[in-house]
Amino acid sequence: MIRIDSHACRPVAWLNGGGLTRELARGPGSSAQAEFGWRLSLADIERDGPFSSMAGCDRSFALVEGAISLELPDGRVLLDARSDPVSFAGEAAPMAELRVDSICRAFNLIVARGRWTGRMRRVRLTDGEGLDADWADWADWAEPTEPTEPSGELQAMSAADAAGLGKQPVQACFLCRGRLILEGNQIEAGEYLQFGPADPMPTAIGTASLIQILIRPILPGSDAAPPPAR
Repeated sequence: MIRIDSHACRPVAWLNGGGLTRELARGPGSSAQAEFGWRLSLADIERDGPFSSMAGCDRSFALVEGAISLELPDGRVLLDARSDPVSFAGEAAPMAELRVDSICRAFNLIVARGRWTGRMRRVRLTDGEGLDADWADWADWAEPTEPTEPSGELQAMSAADAAGLGKQPVQACFLCRGRLILEGNQIEAGEYLQFGPADPMPTAIGTASLIQILIRPILPGSDAAPPPAR
C-alpha cells in the first residue's frame, strides 16, 4: 500500500503555464504519446483559459474545490466539488472558465491511449462505512508483484515504479474532505492511498468525500474497456 500527502508534493507549472500541478503517482511507460503509462495529479486552476493539449492521452477530471465550466467536444458542462468526474481526449484541451471568485482544485487521471485504460468515480461515505473493494473485478486482472520500499525526494513517482505497476492494475483513492481510518491510522483530507488487491479498505470517520480510481493495462487481445462497476 502507498500513502502520499499531496501537500508535501512539489507544485510545477502546467505545460501551457495556466496553473500548477502536483504529481501524486505515475506508472512507467514510454511512447511517442507520453513519457508515462498513467499519471495521477492534483491541479490548481488559477484563471480562465485552455487546458494543456496532451496528444495520444485520455483524461478523467474531477473537482476537489471550487466550480468551473468546461467547453468539451460534446458541449459545455458545469462542474463543482459534488459533480461526477468527466472524461475526454487529451487533444481536446477544453477551455475552462472559473465560476466563482477563487482558485479551483482538480484531481486528474491521464492514461496513454491504447496502453492503459482508467476510470474515476466520486464516493461519499458515512460514519463507519468502508470503501468498496469490489468496485472492480480483480479476478480478471494481472497478478501483483512484490513492492519494494520507496525512498528519496521523488517519493510519489518512485513509489509507483517500485510497486511494479507496469504490468498490473491500480486501485486508489484521494480523500477530498473528511477523515478516514485504516488499520488504526487516520487519513486526512488531501491524502492519496494506493491499494493492492489484497489490501484492506479504509472506513469513514464521520462523513467523507473521495475520488476512487481504477487503472489497468491494455494487454494484447484484451477488451480496452475498464471492468464494469458493481
